Amino acid sequence: MKNSIIVFSIIIICIFSLITFAKINHLDLSLNLETDDCAEFGICKQGTEYIIGDEKFIINKETCISHGRKWHEDIQSCFMR
Repeated sequence: MKNSIIVFSIIIICIFSLITFAKINHLDLSLNLETDDCAEFGICKQGTEYIIGDEKFIINKETCISHGRKWHEDIQSCFMR
């Protein structure tokens, strides 16, 4: 009986730790999406200024598609690479 309580407690602690880690990791990913990593990753949020050659433009769906890039509606971003 005592061993089963210890095993059950360890399982509960592991599950709690995994849930906590997943929430922290998700929060970290959400925060990374909030900061604009256009230059580093090539994923540019709507409203970001971007330069191709001598042309400077604001990222939106129309400019993204007109420059032959892929627009992602769900995250309102343009994949510039």
